[in-house]
Amino acid sequence: MRCHATPTSTRNGDQNGLGAFELLGYFAFLGRSIKTPLLFLFGGTIEFYRRCQHNVPMHSSQRYFAIALGLFALHELEEFVTHFYSIDPFTLAGAEMFRVAPAVLFGAVQLIGFGFLVAGVGSSSLAQRTLFRSLLVLLCLFELTHVIPALSQASYYPGVITASGLVLYGLFLLRQLLQKEPRGAPVAH
Repeated sequence: MRCHATPTSTRNGDQNGLGAFELLGYFAFLGRSIKTPLLFLFGGTIEFYRRCQHNVPMHSSQRYFAIALGLFALHELEEFVTHFYSIDPFTLAGAEMFRVAPAVLFGAVQLIGFGFLVAGVGSSSLAQRTLFRSLLVLLCLFELTHVIPALSQASYYPGVITASGLVLYGLFLLRQLLQKEPRGAPVAH
């Protein structure tokens, strides 16, 4: 079933409201789009819980993701408290495109991001660890989008305090990633 959601007219003649069926169509599309990340989130959460419950040792890259979970939780808290979503051009453009409040889109994107981090904790094969660590490095270095405006304005920019720590952590992870991981490294199951 394909959904062709189009705005419905309001009594002023504006094209800014969605009808109930069109809104359901958007949710159906969103559900199909996020099925794979949700499967990663679910599988990673189960693996993380299993390791914690049975005191199974984690691989170093899994510890890196566990640390990143805490750092990103602090970062998201700082962004939310300082209303970063109201000035972030990516969030504003996405909110306009999906016709939702910027805070709602911001929260949804953060949940998907946390799902990625939890999936990284649950990764067990060398290929998965390398992929997830590479993406984590990019995610941490993407936080330069807070640091650069703060430096150019010579003032506080929402999210810059914790973003600075994430950028440093990303550089540390990049250094670790560039060091060769032994092929026969044992993985705790």
